[in-house]
Amino acid sequence: MQSENLQEQPSALSTKANLSGRQYPTSWFHQFVTLTRRTVLGTVRNNALFVLRFAGLIAFGLTLGFIFHDIGDDAAKTISNTSNLALTLSSLTFVNAAAQIISCRFRAAVFIREYRANCYSVAAYFFSKLSADFFPMMIGNSALFGITYFLTGQPIETERILKSALIQLLSGWFGQLLGIIGGCLFSLQVATFFVPSALLAMLLFSGFFIHFSELNVVLRPLIYVSPFSYGFKGILDAVYGFNRTELTCHVESDCVYRTGEQVLHMLDMQGIEYWTELCKGEKPFSRRVMTEPPSSINGDDDPDSGAKFTRSGTS
Repeated sequence: MQSENLQEQPSALSTKANLSGRQYPTSWFHQFVTLTRRTVLGTVRNNALFVLRFAGLIAFGLTLGFIFHDIGDDAAKTISNTSNLALTLSSLTFVNAAAQIISCRFRAAVFIREYRANCYSVAAYFFSKLSADFFPMMIGNSALFGITYFLTGQPIETERILKSALIQLLSGWFGQLLGIIGGCLFSLQVATFFVPSALLAMLLFSGFFIHFSELNVVLRPLIYVSPFSYGFKGILDAVYGFNRTELTCHVESDCVYRTGEQVLHMLDMQGIEYWTELCKGEKPFSRRVMTEPPSSINGDDDPDSGAKFTRSGTS
């Protein structure tokens, strides 16, 4: 009897909202606060996912740090250092995307039932997910960035450190955003294939594997839709741009690229501007607000899921 009453609560809220002339029973801000609180509690209680993601980022950061140890200021190892920067960006994006795919699938049934019951908007749910998972994501990304940046011997200058950290944090946030979208729109089997495949396709046009000028004319427009392109150019400008002094050279014959400008020219990225690339990279994705109904989500209905938002929202 109690279970039946709990299942009827969302319908009662929807009817009440319609009678009052509003689409939802509460304001958007109240939806956002309640959903954020619930998501934070769910993240904290899911120790396995949180700990595994954090431990995985630290382990991968230590691995990169020891493989590319102290190469950041070595003129003979500039190509290896660019590989390190590209790997760090891609790993942050992939790890955060995978974590969100798994997390979203766990909550898909609850989300479907509550959305159909008109409990809250998709935008409120989407932004609550981004906000609630931002600080765990920031902690993990900062750990990976700090380990790789200092172990690989990148320039110890405050401006360069902050600009590099901002690029890597935004790369992780993009992975989080794409993971949420993929986890909500597709089943677990499809999302775990589609999201990494999409990221790999974007990674090909980052400018690391092939120079922009060497791309076929037909494929060049894809550069402008790849966030890795803007992220890679931004972090290269942060590390090698801004009139960086001559790199250390231990063996004269091995030092082909001795200045930051020469490194950027070698990668066909001369004349780039950090803030321009940063704004270009974030603009296409900052406008993505999920306003379509989640009709394509595949999940089994949870008989008690419809009351979860009601109980948390009124507590």
